[in-house]
Amino acid sequence: MKCFPVIYTRTAECDYYPKFHVRPQFVNPDSMINHIKDTTSDISEKPKEFLFSENNYCVFGYVCYVKYMIQYNDNLKGYEHDKFNRRIFGFFGFAVKKNNCERIPIPDIKICAESFKKYIIPVWNKKLSSTIFPDEIDIPEKIFVKDIPKAEYMYKEKYFYTDSSGLFDNALYMAVCNGEDISYCSNISDFDKLKKLHFDFVVTNSECIQRFKHEFDVKPVKAETEQNSIGKKETVASDLDNNATLSLNDETDDNNTEDIVKSIIGKTEQNENDVRSKKKSAERYHGLAETSTGRYHRLVETNYGLAETSAERYHGLAETNYGLAETSAERHYGLAETNYGLAETSAERYHRLAEKFISKVMIKDTGIVLSACIDAGCAIISKPKVIAIGAVAAAFGAGYALGCNVNETKAVKRRNKNAK
Repeated sequence: MKCFPVIYTRTAECDYYPKFHVRPQFVNPDSMINHIKDTTSDISEKPKEFLFSENNYCVFGYVCYVKYMIQYNDNLKGYEHDKFNRRIFGFFGFAVKKNNCERIPIPDIKICAESFKKYIIPVWNKKLSSTIFPDEIDIPEKIFVKDIPKAEYMYKEKYFYTDSSGLFDNALYMAVCNGEDISYCSNISDFDKLKKLHFDFVVTNSECIQRFKHEFDVKPVKAETEQNSIGKKETVASDLDNNATLSLNDETDDNNTEDIVKSIIGKTEQNENDVRSKKKSAERYHGLAETSTGRYHRLVETNYGLAETSAERYHGLAETNYGLAETSAERHYGLAETNYGLAETSAERYHRLAEKFISKVMIKDTGIVLSACIDAGCAIISKPKVIAIGAVAAAFGAGYALGCNVNETKAVKRRNKNAK
């Protein structure tokens, strides 16, 4: 039968590719990816039979580890782990167009191994995944006409079995030959997955079926109210009167009538005990609920109190830090004013020195002028303040100017004297 290879797996470098590494163009991977993921949570050494059909095609094959297929093709050795040495699994199978014949394809896992060698090994070390659209191939087929057997258990229109014998062929016949849109998988034992399953037909174990029956078939007994118990008492009393009347009308003997009455009274007492027991159970659970509520309420109040205490503590720390910051700012401001006052005092002192130097240079002797300059220079060396430097420099300039004027006056007098 004409089919196309289909492969969903991973390589050494790339993760499981949701668009499938190998598939024909008419297969929609988005429709069946969740079905495949349902099979991988409890994957084991044994392959799982898989089938999914929709529209005009059917996909079928196996979900298993790559290591399982090495026995059918030695070339797969070295490709059973990724670069982190994790075991690689996947779906390996075929896609076929639906038809109306009575022949079904045979999913040969040897051909699946050959397809892995042909399509996956060449792209094993590539950094990016892409879809390969394969050529059509021929796989074996057989005649099959048989209805799918009755399910052992049914839950939300899902059919559960414990024996997989012939089910794969049945599912293939329903999908390929009858054109039905169905899904099938074998060997799923994850109970949580079974409850949310996407498959229509599933093979699982007897333990899972028993859990389904226990959780979903046996309804929990609810505690009855006092009104219901009274209603039961009235019903039992009515039954007592009816049975007594019937027994008398039928002219039964007194012993049989007495046995019937005792039996009915015993049932009445048993029902009353059951009601009391259920009422006590309901009250016990109600008390436990109130106790639990009170405990959590106290925990909430305690945590709220701790939160308030913590908030107050941090608020106090914030105020303390703010006060320290203000004190520090005031201290630095005081130091700044002190330094400014010292600077002004120093400037006034050097200003007076400068005036004294200027008064000295008014003497008409060059030597005295130079002495004033020397004194000013000494003042510069001993007190290198910015304001003092300006004052002394001014004094030096003024002294030098006066000295020049004195010398020039002496020279003029000397020339006039020579001229005479």
